[in-house]
Amino acid sequence: MGTLGFQLFLSGPSEEILFRSLPITLFLYALRSDSRKDQVISVISTAMLFGLAHINVFKFSVPVFQVCYAFVLGIAYGFTFIRTKSVIYPMIMHSMSNVISVGGCYLYMLYDR
Repeated sequence: MGTLGFQLFLSGPSEEILFRSLPITLFLYALRSDSRKDQVISVISTAMLFGLAHINVFKFSVPVFQVCYAFVLGIAYGFTFIRTKSVIYPMIMHSMSNVISVGGCYLYMLYDR
């Protein structure tokens, strides 16, 4: 339950601030533009950073599925952030995604015995 609580209340919200609202806002400010092209560039750039952040540097391994999954979700969260002009909705999406994936893994391990 502690891990699921962490995923719900801490992991998603903190990662959305760190990987979505802050970098997208800074990219768009640096580009001094609010054009659709610049929005796409900033969302894809931050999604790549988000995907790379899911590489396990301690084991020197690249979980390809997890990196690709994070990249795709990073694009969805980024466009949600831009469209709503709020970080709340990507936070909710991210938290729910984490709880579902981690909870699903727990259920799998529980019933795989």
